[in-house]
Amino acid sequence: MSKLIHINDARKLLERRNPVSLKCFTSKGELMICNNVVVTSSYFKGKTFNIRFLSSGEIRKIKSVCLIEINGQEVYL
Repeated sequence: MSKLIHINDARKLLERRNPVSLKCFTSKGELMICNNVVVTSSYFKGKTFNIRFLSSGEIRKIKSVCLIEINGQEVYL
């Protein structure tokens, strides 16, 4: 049984800017697995985060409602 984390707690965890692993859906509905990423910025009103992959330096924007897992904990609304 996986542990659960509320979306607000997940946001707080991401905004600490420590490396995390997460799973989320892309805008095309594909599952994206992101290992060893950090948040570089967040936009509370738009409910988005910019994440940077530490291995490649690539930056991606994700919507908070598209988060499904963070550090092995399932995200719920």
